[in-house]
Amino acid sequence: MNETELKHVIALLLEDAKRLQQLEPNAGTEARIWLALYAIESGRDDEG
Repeated sequence: MNETELKHVIALLLEDAKRLQQLEPNAGTEARIWLALYAIESGRDDEG
């Protein structure tokens, strides 16, 4: 799996986590959502 495919999988999992967070709010899940967003965004910075 290349880096682009891996980022796509992370984005899909992130969407699932966001839906779960809406149904059943949890501070731990929210923190992991922010970490995933940061990882994706910092990866974009590395590409440019």
